Amino acid sequence: MNFAQDYRITATFGAMHVGGAAIDGYLALAIPFTLAWLAGTRSLVRIAVAGVLFVLGTYVIIVTFSRGLYLAYLMMIAMFAFGLMIRQKATGVFSVNRAILVVVTVFALSFLFFSVFATGGYRALAAVLGVMGVAFFLGIKAETSSSIYPALLAAILLVAINFILIKMFNQGAYIAYASSFLIGSTGIVTRVIRPHSSKHRLAWCGLIATSIAAIFVAKHWGGMPALMAAAATVMFILALLPLNRSLNQPLWRPNLKSAVALAFISAIFFAGIPIAGNSYFVGERFSDRSSGLRARLAHWRDTLGMMDRTPLAQTFGMGVGRFPGIFFWRSQLHAPSGTFQLMTEMGNRFLKLGGHREGFNRGPTLFYSQRIKASPYQKLNLSFDARATMPKSRLLIGLCESVLLYAVNCETKSVAISKSDGTWNRLKVSLNTRSLGVWNYFGKRPVQMWFVNPLAGTDVDIDNARLTDQFGNDFLHNGDFSQGGDRWLFTVSDFGGWHIENIFVHFLFEQGWGGLIFFIALILFASCRLFVLASRGEFLALTILVSFAGFVTVGTFNSLFEFPRIALLFYLLLFFSLLRWKVEDSQPLQVRSDIEPLNSNGAGRRNRALPYGTSRVPDRLPIATSRFQ
Repeated sequence: MNFAQDYRITATFGAMHVGGAAIDGYLALAIPFTLAWLAGTRSLVRIAVAGVLFVLGTYVIIVTFSRGLYLAYLMMIAMFAFGLMIRQKATGVFSVNRAILVVVTVFALSFLFFSVFATGGYRALAAVLGVMGVAFFLGIKAETSSSIYPALLAAILLVAINFILIKMFNQGAYIAYASSFLIGSTGIVTRVIRPHSSKHRLAWCGLIATSIAAIFVAKHWGGMPALMAAAATVMFILALLPLNRSLNQPLWRPNLKSAVALAFISAIFFAGIPIAGNSYFVGERFSDRSSGLRARLAHWRDTLGMMDRTPLAQTFGMGVGRFPGIFFWRSQLHAPSGTFQLMTEMGNRFLKLGGHREGFNRGPTLFYSQRIKASPYQKLNLSFDARATMPKSRLLIGLCESVLLYAVNCETKSVAISKSDGTWNRLKVSLNTRSLGVWNYFGKRPVQMWFVNPLAGTDVDIDNARLTDQFGNDFLHNGDFSQGGDRWLFTVSDFGGWHIENIFVHFLFEQGWGGLIFFIALILFASCRLFVLASRGEFLALTILVSFAGFVTVGTFNSLFEFPRIALLFYLLLFFSLLRWKVEDSQPLQVRSDIEPLNSNGAGRRNRALPYGTSRVPDRLPIATSRFQ
């Protein structure tokens, strides 16, 4: 919930210990299936579950602070909407004008809601969303104009009372809004239960009073700028009501399924606009987008420059998984990170931490860490054997709260290696856990202990590490490295040496022009096939096509295929798209009942009205003729 710090989530994707976009690729592949479930079922329980998953997934996308994933999200929503339009056109219920109005309305509401939050904060945004919720149920005409007049008179009285409350109390705007919204909600409930009852006058009364109260809520919080923004938003929402009532194909219908969808859309607006639109970190991420693109272009050129110029390498690539090793020795743009090795000497196994390659003053830091079960406000003693062969060698040791990559609340100590003659030294250092591992309302953050060799061109050997409390309990497992790297994991501070950051350059580097051409051909073939299936009304084909669009969008600025789980999921979906599908047409051929059988003259009488989309072909034709009778 902290949107100011430069913290990037990794969730449960352990392969991101060297960075990358595994979570971005997974979300791009998975989110469309919640949309498909939401749009492809009539069960309210499934709609609710799918809606909650979609809202939570959208929240996760927002807090990744990934610009490529933001673009992929918009791409997926647009393509999914386009696919639904194609499907509606196939069934004969598509309207171009309605589609344009929906798009314009969504963009206008997004802009207006953003302006409301920018000037009036959370309270103003929540107030205008409440107005939209009440107005939603009054979007279809179900009463006479004479029945609205009593509602207007009652609304005038209620607004007058609200003005008195606003003048008398400091928090009067909130009281006025709450009472008006309660009246409007009561009217909505009675309208849903008894749609032809006159009790829906309460809904109109509550809507008018809630609209005016929402404007004063915004003014109370943000002054005149917030009042103007809220007034413009409320007027736009109210203007949608007569527009929706006058259309042959309304923008929305106030049924229960649409109401659930509106609730989820409102939740996305309420969560997404404040985070993505007013977050310090989001602003920082998008302020350097041009420099970020230039850095990626330079990284791609450096990557291609590391390839061998032989015909074999250009055709078949440098080999799958070989980029980090080749980058370490051949990169002309980046400094390589530090190194680690598990060495064995006379039957004894130990850890060798290397600094950056000599000749580079600065480079990515390599952390060799282990998660520990530390308690807060505890003094711990770390003891270990160390040796070095270079003078002034030292180690950095730290305790941090960290899930995988990004660390907070760190306790750091620097330890000098006094001897540089290659003999082992027994070193000790005290560490204070402070507030590390404190239980919060959501649980407690994991705590890690790490070693770092900060000096370029030096190697430090480590063995027999113990992290004990005052009772002698050891918090480290496999501190003597006798079991290899069990319980230990390395992370790096810069990820350029591990990822090419583009799936097309990735295929070109690893598998050459042959692999790249086959990959692009396979994607295009599968996408065309899915598009044809989706145009025939196959919902699953549309879902997979949207997943591919999001995945490729993310992969344009990130590497994805070095993560086995993400690659497996992508290839499974690709495999499904190439299977033989049994497709039922969205509008099967119907047996004609509107045309009478042919008479003796070969002519039939046609009824005046035909069902929409049916042709005027007779249901019985002469076999030996070449023209319709």
